[in-house]
Amino acid sequence: MTKAPEGTPDWMQEADSALPAQVFATMLDAIPWGGEAGETFFIDSLANAEDLEGLEAPWDATNWGDLEGVPVLVKSLKRMPSDKGGGFGIYLIVDAEDTESGARLTLVTGSSAVLAQLVRAHALGLLPVRCALIVGKETRQGNVPQRLTFKV
Repeated sequence: MTKAPEGTPDWMQEADSALPAQVFATMLDAIPWGGEAGETFFIDSLANAEDLEGLEAPWDATNWGDLEGVPVLVKSLKRMPSDKGGGFGIYLIVDAEDTESGARLTLVTGSSAVLAQLVRAHALGLLPVRCALIVGKETRQGNVPQRLTFKV
């Protein structure tokens, strides 16, 4: 097993190979931070607001898990540090649009699979991307797996 570089998060050091972890860390670094307390996210969001809905959007964040199966257009991503244990140690703030109603959405997700899918889509230059959340059944450990489908 190859040793991960110094400063690599613990979850990445536990991978069978440090190379995929390094590649993912590089992709993750390309996602801008939302700011220490979110101030950068709020300033960016408000500066780009085009209407009253846009002025409300930063405070109307929705847990993406509440929108299972709703097709959305993911426009941009910001990352924020998470205080929850495990996973990537971050969550994503997702600027999106409900493709059925046209409503602007600010979504949050800490799902490892969703985060990995979006980070890779960002790295491939695929944003904006149309997708929908799929929520699985609760595991014995109490986790509820989530992933995205792009077949919407």
